[in-house]
Amino acid sequence: NEKANQLAHYLRDTYNIRPDDFVALQLERSEWMIIAILGVLKSGGAYLPLAPDAPATRAKHMLEDCNARALLTQEHLLEHAQTFENMLPVLVVDKVSTPNKENPLHINGSGDLAYINYTSGSTGLPKGVLVEHRGVVRLVRNTNYIPFDSTQVFIQLATYSFDASTFEIWGPLLNGGKLIVVTQQKPTLEDIKDAIRENGVTIIFLTTGLFHLLVDADISDLSSLRYLLAGGEVLSVSHINRAIKSLPNCRVNNVYGPTENTTYSTFCDLSSMGTIVGAAPIGKPISNTEAFILDACYQLAPIGVKGELCVSGAGLARGYLNNPELTAEKFIPHPFKVGERLYKTGDYARWLPDGNIEFLGRIDQQLKIRGFRVEAGEIEQALLEHPSIQSCFVVGHAFEQGKELVAYLVLQATGSLPDTAELRNFLSLSLPDYMIPAYFVEMEALPLTSTGKVDRKALPAPAQGTLSFGTLYVAPRNERERLLSDIWEQVLRRSGIGVHDNFFHAGGDSIKAIQISSRLGAAGWQLAMKELFAHPTIAGQANRMERKKRKYEQGLMTGDVPLTAVQQWFFD
Repeated sequence: NEKANQLAHYLRDTYNIRPDDFVALQLERSEWMIIAILGVLKSGGAYLPLAPDAPATRAKHMLEDCNARALLTQEHLLEHAQTFENMLPVLVVDKVSTPNKENPLHINGSGDLAYINYTSGSTGLPKGVLVEHRGVVRLVRNTNYIPFDSTQVFIQLATYSFDASTFEIWGPLLNGGKLIVVTQQKPTLEDIKDAIRENGVTIIFLTTGLFHLLVDADISDLSSLRYLLAGGEVLSVSHINRAIKSLPNCRVNNVYGPTENTTYSTFCDLSSMGTIVGAAPIGKPISNTEAFILDACYQLAPIGVKGELCVSGAGLARGYLNNPELTAEKFIPHPFKVGERLYKTGDYARWLPDGNIEFLGRIDQQLKIRGFRVEAGEIEQALLEHPSIQSCFVVGHAFEQGKELVAYLVLQATGSLPDTAELRNFLSLSLPDYMIPAYFVEMEALPLTSTGKVDRKALPAPAQGTLSFGTLYVAPRNERERLLSDIWEQVLRRSGIGVHDNFFHAGGDSIKAIQISSRLGAAGWQLAMKELFAHPTIAGQANRMERKKRKYEQGLMTGDVPLTAVQQWFFD
């Protein structure tokens, strides 16, 4: 608290930070991330969370869009953050100091901004959602979906630029609970399970993909949990039922909500429903929130009839920064309450006879990838910047292992298809990794309907067999490479992966990286996430494993490492 107070006084005295002024943060998960967030809010301003690896062009747009007054970062991230020094002051958070450690004078009201979250935008640029203090308070105080009190232990896993972090951070801090910050930036499954077990975590939020992974792993490591919240995408019924059965002292909640309504809008206590059959409902509104299912004329849809899910209440964001047209389109006057607003979620839903809501999918084909909301138009705009691409269309394709982004490309008459590695590198300059397609399909022309729109049903399904990832195919050459190849092909659900193919170019992501680490661990090899990012090919990983083996053998020969009978047998 004293460090946060010092930071708040410095920001207020040096930059005259006032309500609704933005201070940007580019930080990794640590105690300094929490101190920085608290310091900005105590100063009276609002924070803009930037991912440490945010593409420079995307980060620059955000900083300019919200007119950030300063950027707080860490020493080891300074080189990246200094890219923006010509735009605003760049400060190392733990170097900011002032003698005043007292709580600063409170200058905020409930309608002032707490933070801005940028989500994918259909125009090709991310749009900033303006979240007020009252929205955060409504999420974690005097509510009905879980008990917030001083006995609870929360774990903070989400990147702070993802709105789930609002629940993770303020749930304990505004209720006297304990907050466990996972400081590994790319935590493995083992890191997460260790943190839960060692700290007696009682409340956790998991994105759908991570929920499925943890249930598939040794679920006994989750025995300390009392409340497990999962959401972001449709939950697997088999995983829900397994979690409910294996965790009898834990309540499993399906949670739903757009960023525009401060993280969660509805919840469903699945544990109280017995065995789930069919789709899991998203439940009923949380406290201080209302949900309506409306037809095209904004009239209430009857029970069982599909309509658009709309929400209202204290959690509603102020709107979109510098975008009054979109704000007016999405935040409409409440048709039943004078002076209030509704947010149109763009999701189809219906009321069930038991009073729960069933989610039925997107109206506008907006995508959800690993919990992140993605506008296909933003990816298409980035692809069209490439000189070889004439037109394109991006969809989310459901594979057995989950939904993946697929880009269909029509090339310029004089162009040739860039290899996948080149395309991914090109897109990474402006898009975060979760928005980069896993598949690129070349087409002579995009199929059209009679009305001139792209005919989604006529798009060919991307092949999951042998694919080219921009490198000459080289088969595994030894036992270690064959082990890695087998695991990669199982996780990525692809055959023909060569030893020089990049894991991330072949469709890998952070969730699949955790699966790789877990399977290698079962085979006797430890793999930290940073090692996969540093050596993303089978050949690179095999060389890393060989170096580890030699280093270990040298320790054995010099007597630095105790030798067990099993190790002796292994190295013999």
